[in-house]
Amino acid sequence: MNSTHLIEEQSKDGQEENQQDNKQVILSLPKENAWILSQNLYFQCFWCPSNLIQPIISFQNHFQAKDSDIVVASLPKSGTTWLRALTFTIVNRNQYSFENHPLLKSIIHKLVPSIERNLYAADMKDQIPISKIIEPRIFGTHIPFSSLAKSIQESNCKIVYISRNPFDTFVSFDTFVSCLILIVWCFDVFGWLDLSLMYFTYFSLYILPLKNSVC
Repeated sequence: MNSTHLIEEQSKDGQEENQQDNKQVILSLPKENAWILSQNLYFQCFWCPSNLIQPIISFQNHFQAKDSDIVVASLPKSGTTWLRALTFTIVNRNQYSFENHPLLKSIIHKLVPSIERNLYAADMKDQIPISKIIEPRIFGTHIPFSSLAKSIQESNCKIVYISRNPFDTFVSFDTFVSCLILIVWCFDVFGWLDLSLMYFTYFSLYILPLKNSVC
């Protein structure tokens, strides 16, 4: 076996070992029933859908930020689509005419891909290669600031953050879930404070924006 093959085998073994370690960590995390299909796990001080933890770990380990990058951050149902579309339009205001604007032909989540759901998606069909994203690169995420890749925190890239009244966010999330026909959802009006929402609890709607927002 030559040195190249040996390095490749060692790298493969190392990746498999890391994946096994990650699985053990994931299995040990506190769990809560989620509103949408998967369980929520308490990961790095926030509630996260179980199927997104491995993509987030991969993102933290491998993502290399550029100073020209723009990260659009938000809690779910707090104006995510609107903010991503607005950011994309402003950044590219001199690149496209109204008649040929990409937003007329494509959904915003393809133009501003999600870090955890597209760039590092567990399912290959959902992945968007980072090499195909035109600079300045614009990414979307629901990940709290404290759990972003170190390269983002230590770079000069821009973070655009939106905050919304927590009661409005809750109502919006309720409406969103209720519209999912495949979900059978039972709501206890006196018990909702104890439910974990995707990425956050009710109380962290106040705490996370104040603690992790970047101006």
